[in-house]
Amino acid sequence: MVDSGQLAKIQELVDRSLAAGARLMQGRDHCRPFFRPTVLADCHPGIPSLRRVSVRAGRMRAAF
Repeated sequence: MVDSGQLAKIQELVDRSLAAGARLMQGRDHCRPFFRPTVLADCHPGIPSLRRVSVRAGRMRAAF
């Protein structure tokens, strides 16, 4: 991230995705201003952070 404003936007996006039903597999932490790689599972089209989908073992995973 370039600044704390962008970091806050990514944190909000991940939080909203989790509230919408995504499951956290790894990540969600940060060391300002870097947001560590984060993997969400059990995503569906309504998950806010869903941008690309890779399917492994029958599960959808969001990557952003």
